[in-house]
Amino acid sequence: MGEAAMTTIRSLPLVMPCRSPQTRRLTPAIRAKQPWRLFMRINTGIVIAAMLLCGWPLVAHALNIYFDTSAYRQNVWIVIKGPFTGSYNGTNYNLAANANSAGIALVGDSVPLVVTTANSSAIFVCYDNPSSFPSSGEPYYFTSPLRYQPFELTMTGSDSDNGNLTAINYFTAPLGIASYQNDPIAQPGQTPLQRIGWKAGTGVIASWFSSPAINTSNAVVKVNGQIIRYIGPSSYDPNNASLPNPWPSFLPYTQAIHSASTTFNLNNSVQYNLSNGTNVFHLNLTASAGADGSLSATGSITVSILNSQAAPIVYSNVAVSVPATAPASFNAVIYGGNNIDYTGSPPYPDHALGYATITGVTDFRTYVGNNYSTQSGDPYMPYTQFMDFIFGELATSLLGGFVLSPYGSQPSSDWWTLGKAFSLVQSNPNYYNKYANVVYTLSNNEVYSTSYTDRFGKVSINSVKYGGASVNSWVVGIGAPLPASLATAPQNLLLLDQN
Repeated sequence: MGEAAMTTIRSLPLVMPCRSPQTRRLTPAIRAKQPWRLFMRINTGIVIAAMLLCGWPLVAHALNIYFDTSAYRQNVWIVIKGPFTGSYNGTNYNLAANANSAGIALVGDSVPLVVTTANSSAIFVCYDNPSSFPSSGEPYYFTSPLRYQPFELTMTGSDSDNGNLTAINYFTAPLGIASYQNDPIAQPGQTPLQRIGWKAGTGVIASWFSSPAINTSNAVVKVNGQIIRYIGPSSYDPNNASLPNPWPSFLPYTQAIHSASTTFNLNNSVQYNLSNGTNVFHLNLTASAGADGSLSATGSITVSILNSQAAPIVYSNVAVSVPATAPASFNAVIYGGNNIDYTGSPPYPDHALGYATITGVTDFRTYVGNNYSTQSGDPYMPYTQFMDFIFGELATSLLGGFVLSPYGSQPSSDWWTLGKAFSLVQSNPNYYNKYANVVYTLSNNEVYSTSYTDRFGKVSINSVKYGGASVNSWVVGIGAPLPASLATAPQNLLLLDQN
């Protein structure tokens, strides 16, 4: 069918910020002009590619989502971001892409949100009346007094459909999700099929964010002097001088890499189903840092076709450059790629990725274009995705603290199988993403902390099937939101994590 279905080699659950809808976090200035977009995961990208070619699957499967408010017995609302069809408490919802529902007051733990279809949709759990919630997008969370936390959902009938919890942009409240084969209200006492969520209450999470070692004093939103939101480092627009990123720069880290005369190996593979068969794109780059902290990597991309006698094709002059001349833009590339968007309009450019660049890939792009067909509007989608994959490999090597760690000499693909990252691999607290370390540690990597969290292990929760069993229901645990008294021991744990 010519669709680009991408999977990983070595069973590594990698993430690339795809260039289709629901791509990368948009900066607030951009968000004001464009619909809010979530963080595309590779597995969701596969589903979307298929749907673009074939249309939405016509399936009878429906997912019940119950909301467990036993840990927070106050008013809670939800806002649904489309595309979405379903119902709640007798009211039907049919939302177009990027359109938001009005606020829906939860009426009881035993009343489900019935999901018929959802495609990279979001459900915002709101702790204040969301009457001011926009009809598309989300509030300007740098200033909004509204407390809310989203989770994401795709449920189209495909066995690989899933959802996730995310705190990439910000944190206001801990959530949890458990999935069940049978309706947990009708058949209580079941063992969940899967369970993801925070492992600590809001007070503990706030105490970590407020510790002197992290110092988030300039990365918070306050109402009446109390913190209601911590803002993640990838949310900041490097071109907005009035709102500088308060999180630490990665330049001291990369300058230390230069001082240590250290190189590191970006070495990993992914698969795409193209018209000529299952293609394996293998990346092998040697990365280093300049005295000013700039990053460069050189090497090759090798393309081979599974179960084929064709000789591999090697593109041997690939070069990545992330200059350090504009520190805000440099940090945006590492923290989350806010400044590496592709520019222009079709025909898509070879390697114009804004502030950071990749060269030596023109022939590779031509190869992809000759063997890929799509209705998405981008005739080179596997190419653009793989370019983002390269930046993800580079960025995560620093975000996770792997370079200059005891594991730094290993190829990058080995890092993703360690089962640990951030402070668990790097002793220098200035050599990893401090915000992501809190999310990663206190959720056991069950909540998205960066766009590339999948590299550390599976974070999603299935919405159609898991292990051969049909997923009938989710139960979403609602944790108490900020503000919270600081705590040094777990408190207000979601009941989902105690069962």
